[in-house]
Amino acid sequence: MTLYLKLAVCALTILLFCNSLYAMESPITITLAYESEDNFPWILGDGLSIDMEKPGIAVEHLKLVALEIDADITFVRMPWKRCLYAMKANQVDGVFNVSFQTERMDMGVYPMLNGEVDISRRIAMNSYVFYKNKRSSLQWHGTNFSEQNLVIGTVLGYSVNRTLNIEGARVLKTSSSLKNLELLLINRIDVILDAPDKIDKFIHMDHKYKDVIKISPAYQVKPYYVMLSARFFNEHPELANALWNAVGKIRRSKEMEIIRLKYALTPSAPAIP
Repeated sequence: MTLYLKLAVCALTILLFCNSLYAMESPITITLAYESEDNFPWILGDGLSIDMEKPGIAVEHLKLVALEIDADITFVRMPWKRCLYAMKANQVDGVFNVSFQTERMDMGVYPMLNGEVDISRRIAMNSYVFYKNKRSSLQWHGTNFSEQNLVIGTVLGYSVNRTLNIEGARVLKTSSSLKNLELLLINRIDVILDAPDKIDKFIHMDHKYKDVIKISPAYQVKPYYVMLSARFFNEHPELANALWNAVGKIRRSKEMEIIRLKYALTPSAPAIP
């Protein structure tokens, strides 16, 4: 073998070895889809674009997860139903902020434990509660009010509005949570239905809302998860579980407390749809 040929073989061997090392060391890219409609504070903005400076709590949560598991997470936005069908077709690796429904289990994989969805590895717990003026005698019994023909103030675009419509409730939809607080003070509406982390912050920040009080129990409480596609889970089961574990771990971290505070102090944004 000539010297030139030997050098060429050595160079090729080194190149293949380096490429192999690069392939082993390069983080896996995980593509996660989420809805294209604003869902404050978890998801901000409408449409397919993403403002990575302030994308919403859920996106920032998953950016920290990516660092924890040494993976690259790529985010894409699309209409909600398309998110789920893209995951079912293995066109994306997962979808986040998904509530548990048994019929969705043929679309992808939830974090599970002993045959049940593992609530400890949720990405968020979303709730809606009612607020009233403390001078009101109105009572909420968990399924119905003590009075009829009430006007409930919510925000345009809230998914809970569909539930209220099905129940036949009288709903006044406004542009913001702050608008509803103002309407409650002047008795234009009887109650507000909104997210407690948002309304409680406003009450704490402004003394004029001191007479607005929360009514228990909550109207609706749901955990939300990161679902992964069947193909991704089957090909990367250890990474899938590492991701879900990191979601739960980081949700309880100091970093997330700072991020949640950042979004709670956005007064013009709507609360959890």
